[in-house]
Amino acid sequence: MTGLEKFASQHGVERLVVNAARDAVGFYGALGWTAVEAGGDNPVLTKELRTGP
Repeated sequence: MTGLEKFASQHGVERLVVNAARDAVGFYGALGWTAVEAGGDNPVLTKELRTGP
């Protein structure tokens, strides 16, 4: 995940969004992701990134 976030940041991505499996929410939360839509089978989580090198 760190490599993905670094790559995205270096390419100007400011925010990542994922439709996570319900049982993966804890995994993403531990990595700093925030739930924006917690209902349903696949909660939506986001993570803001710093852009640049």
